[in-house]
Amino acid sequence: MKNRFFYPIIFLVFTPTLYAQKEALPWQFSLGINAVDTFPTATEGQEALFEQFFNVADHWNIVNYPSQIGISNSIGSGFSLGFNFSQNSISTYGNTPANQHLFVATDVVIIFDIGHLFKLNRFSPFIETGGGYVFFNKIGAGYFNSGFGMEYALGPKKKTVVYAKSLFRNTAETYGYKHFQHTVGIGFRFGSKKEQKEESLPNNDEVLQDTDGDGVLDAEDVCPKIPGKIELNGCPDRDGDGIKDGDDNCPEQAGIPELNGCPKIEVVEESKTEPLLQIDQVVHFAFNSITLYQIAQNTLDEVVEILNQHPQYSIEIQANTDSIDTDEFNYDLSLKRAAAVKAYLISKGIEGERLKIKGFGESNPIRPNSSERGRALNRRVEFRVID
Repeated sequence: MKNRFFYPIIFLVFTPTLYAQKEALPWQFSLGINAVDTFPTATEGQEALFEQFFNVADHWNIVNYPSQIGISNSIGSGFSLGFNFSQNSISTYGNTPANQHLFVATDVVIIFDIGHLFKLNRFSPFIETGGGYVFFNKIGAGYFNSGFGMEYALGPKKKTVVYAKSLFRNTAETYGYKHFQHTVGIGFRFGSKKEQKEESLPNNDEVLQDTDGDGVLDAEDVCPKIPGKIELNGCPDRDGDGIKDGDDNCPEQAGIPELNGCPKIEVVEESKTEPLLQIDQVVHFAFNSITLYQIAQNTLDEVVEILNQHPQYSIEIQANTDSIDTDEFNYDLSLKRAAAVKAYLISKGIEGERLKIKGFGESNPIRPNSSERGRALNRRVEFRVID
């Protein structure tokens, strides 16, 4: 390939303005099956560009095994930078038979996620452009690429996608073949640019276990077989005084650290006015979840008991999230968490008129969001008593 053709491609691919990316899973590895069509390319002696675009039987060269791999990384604002490698076997150039010519293509591409503009959830169209080098039967040429595709995310965490795309390659070389390449495949998202790992962990299932289901992984859980609180490294605190039961001399009564978890008994004069009630219970959530696990339900049962003892008070349910994803998404998620807590309290007999909800999104952290532990503490619901 001539240098005057190759360098503009590299310039095109690597000079877009980079923005700070927001995606939680910026990397994607793709594996697919491709088809090559050299017929509808608007060259002399052939028909118009899309004249026989869907003539699969006569013009598409398809292999029945995974024949394209790719890797891409989000660079922000809906843009990703990627690299693709393809292989195929050419048995026909339009209407001209060929003896299984080897086809090899390498491309560097920029991908723009159109769904980013409309904040689409799972289905997302995209456009792809860039350049590369292609061999037809050991004869190589440089190409400019442009195309369109669609992908659909699977599963609750959207780590897997299925996709389909069509790419048109055009070349300035007279001996090159302008052609379409169509691909269907599956992609796997991974990685995180937000999370700063303090130390590398072994990649095995044991690291990801949470035996007691309290939201603290066994590797960090001091009490891995008993559901506990995140802020106490997975150990239980039945009286909610911030001292784990194993170190609490009065585990059924809220106390103070100076008395090893036992309450301080003081003689106080009778007050003419009743002090405003305080509810110190806190409910935590798993990542991107509104599910109330058993430990959260136990905490809310304590809130129900307090509200039943003080029917003259109402409360405001204040919900928060960590900083993963966009501000708008996290605000909506916090409202859903507050609504889930309200629904549970109503199911336990608390009047709905006594319960107000408020979402703060990611705007009210109590710990830095730079670590998993900090984000886990920020995914919470607290209660403010309304007189």
